[in-house]
Amino acid sequence: MSRLFPTLCAVLALLSPSQALSKVELTAEESTWLKRNPAIRVAFDGSFPPYSFVNEQGVLEGYSVDVLNLVAQQLDTKILQHGETQWERLFTQAKQGEVDVVATMVDRPARRPWFHFTAPYIHKSLVLITESDNSDIRETKDLRHRKVALVKGYQHADTLLEEHPSIEALWVNDMLDALNTVATGNAQATIGFIGAAHFYRTKFLISNLKFRAIYDKNSAPERMAIRKSALPLATAMNKALANIPEAQLQALREKWLPSEVLNDIKPIPLTQQERDWIKRHPSVKLAIDPEFAPFEYIENNQHKGITSDYVRLLERRLGLKFTVDTQLNWNQAIDKAQRGEIDIFSAVAKNQARESYLLFSDAYLNFHRVIVTEKNHPFISGIQDLSGKRIGVQANSSHYGYVIEETELSPIVYNSLQESLLALSGGEIDAFIGNVAASTYWIRKLNLTNVRVAAPISRETQNLHFAVRKDLPTLLSIINKGLANISEPERIKIAERWMNIDYQFDINYDLIAEITI
Repeated sequence: MSRLFPTLCAVLALLSPSQALSKVELTAEESTWLKRNPAIRVAFDGSFPPYSFVNEQGVLEGYSVDVLNLVAQQLDTKILQHGETQWERLFTQAKQGEVDVVATMVDRPARRPWFHFTAPYIHKSLVLITESDNSDIRETKDLRHRKVALVKGYQHADTLLEEHPSIEALWVNDMLDALNTVATGNAQATIGFIGAAHFYRTKFLISNLKFRAIYDKNSAPERMAIRKSALPLATAMNKALANIPEAQLQALREKWLPSEVLNDIKPIPLTQQERDWIKRHPSVKLAIDPEFAPFEYIENNQHKGITSDYVRLLERRLGLKFTVDTQLNWNQAIDKAQRGEIDIFSAVAKNQARESYLLFSDAYLNFHRVIVTEKNHPFISGIQDLSGKRIGVQANSSHYGYVIEETELSPIVYNSLQESLLALSGGEIDAFIGNVAASTYWIRKLNLTNVRVAAPISRETQNLHFAVRKDLPTLLSIINKGLANISEPERIKIAERWMNIDYQFDINYDLIAEITI
């Protein structure tokens, strides 16, 4: 996993939305116009999330607001937000010349007598949306003879009905109404712009909706519209828009419409056998290691950590539900898995013992196995220096398997990672073998000031996998396809999110008392 972080830092530096932009080269006519008009009057649609909308504090924000600010920065001018944010009224006022720019407008021939248009800078996808549990509607053709919520006045609604006249249209006033109509079961589907649908789904916690498929990949791209009498402003703004680095625009898109939302509807090529398996097994029993931070842990009775984000992505994209028994410790989880009472683990390393009852997914995380000692312990360079010493490992961990299978050492086994490190701190053992990330976390959390990571077992990283019961090969195939659907930027984002969290755990103070008494 550590190999991700140099890449991550480079990506974050590249994508900083606030980085300074170079000023564009303007013609004499453009410069003169801007000097005579030191502030540009811009109208924003206040009901067009996530591109422009009035937030709960009454402030305009959104993707187009951020982009207009970058344009103004390059032109060394100021933006004056027009007071009207209702579309029909601001559009009428813009035609009358009361504003210089409308931030978002579709270029149509009927509008050209009043406006010049920049190049498109917002590309909107229309998506098919259903309830999460609806497995009968997967693409547009499945809407035939179904009840579909459609927003009055949306052009794509008329097109959809022309394509599929058997659809029973249920007309609603806006996108939020459409989503709520589907969420409450009064309609089986709707078609909507993915940006607005994601915004409303997130803001109003409409958790039982799924984006099924793309209906129109690039529906009516949005441009900036400049009043007809201000041609120099139009050409200058077009230059400034083209001068914004694509990486910076992508950072803003990610800010307002996370890439995983689009990836949620990227088709996963499941076979009919795999789709049938999911229908028969909509819920699978997942076990985690409750103290394996930052990879996974339990806090406030909830599954958290890196694997929790992967699990949520897989749930959305595969239609599976993972249920976690948050009361199980790691040893209990292993016992249940060996008895066939657990379907899947989310973060385990391979060893010979586990391969007797588990099948392993493709590797999706990695870690370093290290030696931990007291700070005043003589220098240790590697595993070869541990001969004859008291070595501790956590029971049922991959590190225990490694020591048993790969070395001549006879380890002392402890029930948990906390217990192992406390034993080391208290002098019961000379060294502990474990995961560098989890060990480092617990050393800090338990304030073990006399303990340190002494040496790596090797320079190679170890892999973590999902692992399923050996009698569930179809589930393994489904998981592998789901993991392959998760993009590298999504993986980097997940890693960065959890490596900067201050975790909160219940510390076993009884163990500390045993060591110190």
